[in-house]
Amino acid sequence: MVKTTETTFKGSDGTQVELYVATPDSGRAPAVIVTHEIWGGLEDQIRGCGKEVCRERLRCLCPLTFTRGTSRCSRPRT
Repeated sequence: MVKTTETTFKGSDGTQVELYVATPDSGRAPAVIVTHEIWGGLEDQIRGCGKEVCRERLRCLCPLTFTRGTSRCSRPRT
């Protein structure tokens, strides 16, 4: 089973950064950082990746990396 939490942490410039955390039931575990696509942000697909990583007995940290500007970009048109 996987425990999930959404929280924030203070960046080096004081900006609050959103963070999704998935932790295995065992509690303490090595951590992996999963980043999102430039246009996606913390969507269900990234949360699902976090849970999959966590099933391998790793803690998963998914920060919203574009907090300081925009969290989304327009998808390229084809």
